[in-house]
Amino acid sequence: MECLTYLYLGICYISGCTAYRYYKLRKQLHNTTTIDKPFIPYLIYGYTLIIPLIALLKNHTIIESIIYQLIGVIIGLCVADYIISEHKTKLNWSILILFMAIGMVSCIFLNPYRLKNGKYCAQVSYYNPNTETENTYTLTVKVVDKKITEIHFPKGGWLDETHFEAAEIDEKGTALVVDDRDYEYSVSDLKRGECN
Repeated sequence: MECLTYLYLGICYISGCTAYRYYKLRKQLHNTTTIDKPFIPYLIYGYTLIIPLIALLKNHTIIESIIYQLIGVIIGLCVADYIISEHKTKLNWSILILFMAIGMVSCIFLNPYRLKNGKYCAQVSYYNPNTETENTYTLTVKVVDKKITEIHFPKGGWLDETHFEAAEIDEKGTALVVDDRDYEYSVSDLKRGECN
C-alpha cells in the first residue's frame, strides 16, 4: 500500500475516534439524555473503521489486517483523548462535525479498491461459450494501471496482452477478460501477492 494510503488510514482512525470520544464527552458533561441518539457519531465511527479494514484486506492477509486495524484504533483513541483533554473547554458541535467530515472525506479518498501495479492472487471464473464449460480457479494475475494484463496458470502457462485486451478493474474490484478464442475469465477477490 502507498504511503498516502496509510496517511488516509490514520486520518480515518483519528477523526472517527475523536468524533466518538467527543460525543461521549458531551453526553457526560451535560449529564442529560437529550443527546441520546448516537446514530450519526456511531455511524461515522463505524464507517471510519470498516472502510480502512476493507482497504487493508485488499492488500494484506486477514491476520495482518486485524493487527493493523487494532494498532490504528489504539493510536486513534490515544490521539483523540489528547485532542479532547487539551481542548475540552473549546470543543463544540462544529468541531465534532468537522472531525466527522474529515473522516468521511479521508475514507472516500482511501478507496478500498485502489490497486498498485504488480501480481495478485485472484479468484478466476472460467467460461467456454462453445462447450458451456464453467470452472473457478485461484490464479495469479498481473495488474498494470488498474487493468488485468496477464493471467498465470499453475502448470506454467499464461495469457497476456497477445491473447486478450487488458481488462479494466471496476470499483467492485472485478474485471472480465475475453481472450482471442472468446473464452471468458471473470476476475475477482484480488489479494496482493502471488498464489501459493
